[in-house]
Amino acid sequence: MLEPEAGQGFSITLVLNLDHIPPDQAAREALVQKLSSMKRDVVGAPLWLSFRALLADAKPPKPHYTVHYAESQCMYVVPQPDVVVIVFALCFSNATEAAIAKIFLQEAEMSRRQSKELAAAPSIVYTQEPPLELRQLGTSRPEPSAIDGFIGHVTIAVSKRVVEAGGVEKVVGLVQGYPCYLLYHVKATKSQLHTRIRARSTNWLQVLNRAMPEKLDKERKTISGRVFKRQ
Repeated sequence: MLEPEAGQGFSITLVLNLDHIPPDQAAREALVQKLSSMKRDVVGAPLWLSFRALLADAKPPKPHYTVHYAESQCMYVVPQPDVVVIVFALCFSNATEAAIAKIFLQEAEMSRRQSKELAAAPSIVYTQEPPLELRQLGTSRPEPSAIDGFIGHVTIAVSKRVVEAGGVEKVVGLVQGYPCYLLYHVKATKSQLHTRIRARSTNWLQVLNRAMPEKLDKERKTISGRVFKRQ
């Protein structure tokens, strides 16, 4: 299934022989699930190791992990004795999308603090400066000002209780997919704003057209067909 050499411009290439697909429906669904989860498992490999070590009260193989999941964007995983800290360095090249993302992240942090229903959820913090967990690593990282479109760091702290309640697979999928989740909502919000702007512009154009003054030199006719003009 895995090609020895990846295709040009890609890191991994998979080849699936359609003549040898399992005939059983359950086996087919399991194969589809396995293929669709490859990105989650590859990018989230440090999360699997860290969460399993957290559940077993064991020490993970490495003190921290750095995953470059996109251009100029990184995920830092810092395992600790009672919690796993995940830090995302986020970038948006589009100024409008960057502004929307900042508002979204600020609202997410505020909602987590103010809502009693989210008291058991993992804590989330949005900061412009690198959080303490990154500063303590001592690793070389590019300065935020040197990264085009940098909007800040998002820190998510996942405790052992959260992993036990949700399961390792679910928690890995949610944490690893957080940047995609954020991007989806930013794009959807931008699209909604454009739709509302176009609708409002159309409405105002209709108002302006109705408010245009009547042409005084327009020819008028009476019921009998006589033509007259204003003097």
